[in-house]
Amino acid sequence: AATTFVQQVEANALAITVPLLKRGFQTRKTPVMRMCARIIENMAKLVERPRDVKPFMPTLMPALERAAEEISDPEARAVCSKAAEVLQRANDGIGMQPEPPVAELSIVIKTFSEVTTIGSGPVVEALVNYVA
Repeated sequence: AATTFVQQVEANALAITVPLLKRGFQTRKTPVMRMCARIIENMAKLVERPRDVKPFMPTLMPALERAAEEISDPEARAVCSKAAEVLQRANDGIGMQPEPPVAELSIVIKTFSEVTTIGSGPVVEALVNYVA
């Protein structure tokens, strides 16, 4: 029996693996490109927030689409197409929880200066930037 370990994939993990996957697509070897597509598909399924995927779409999506069109092996082409679909769904946030709203920095600084005795200024901005 196989054991499945599931860990949420975030932007920092993608930042490490995306250059490796891009390099894999540049090798032009069908088995390597197929494995890269499978890795992208599996990682995209583990992403919980679309904002984690968005920075890497310009790198990954063209590589997947090009591989889906150019690979001669029909099974590998299907894997690349499926990976592109899963990645696009992750980018669109389909099947994910809605992202929590993000407060604007100016509103946070204004509210913080109203609540505290520190007031406003560069110290408050530096503190809020550090916390954010």
